[in-house]
Amino acid sequence: MPKGSIGERLQQAKVYLDTPDLFAWTLVIVAVSWAFGRLALWAFDALGRRLAGMPRRVGR
Repeated sequence: MPKGSIGERLQQAKVYLDTPDLFAWTLVIVAVSWAFGRLALWAFDALGRRLAGMPRRVGR
């Protein structure tokens, strides 16, 4: 496990029963996952529109 990674920090919080840190790292993981999901949706939408030759949506 890489030193200083989110996974290491999460594991350490579990091992030492550090509940506040465990919840905080869980929230970080949820936020990062949500952000990457939104980024992937945006990228696939842009790629699909470019391949189909459609204009960008207004207001996004």
